[in-house]
Order: sequence, then structure tokens, then C-alpha cells
Amino acid sequence: MSDINIPGFATNGIFEIRVNNSEGKEAVWTIDLKKTGTVYKGPAKPKADVTLIFNDDVFVSIADGKAAKTRAKL
Repeated sequence: MSDINIPGFATNGIFEIRVNNSEGKEAVWTIDLKKTGTVYKGPAKPKADVTLIFNDDVFVSIADGKAAKTRAKL
């Protein structure tokens, strides 16, 4: 299971992150907090509970802390 332990916050899901670039290429990562507690490159197996889809500009802005996470255009 996951080693992530945030008091008062429980996460039990599989998250798939899809990032698309302007050339139409897509990168996919999965964060499995339900079964294995792992992060891996590729589509979720089993099916993701949540899928986040970003273009690369928005993803980089969020990662750099330059975009308001609640207001980014997804």
C-alpha cells in the first residue's frame, strides 16, 4: 500500500495523468494509491478512478508553481 500518510486526509484511488504536447504526442503516468502505492509510466491497470488531462504548457506552469491550480485552463 501507499507510504503517503497525511493526517486527516485519506486517498484510495488510481490516478492517471495524461500530458499532450503541440505535436500531438501524449505521455501517460499512473499513481496507484489504491493497490500498490506506486507511480509508473503508462496507462492505469486496472482502470483509473480519476484521469487528469493537460497540455504540456499548463502542466509545466502548475509544476513550476506559476499557475493557480484551481484556475488553470485544462
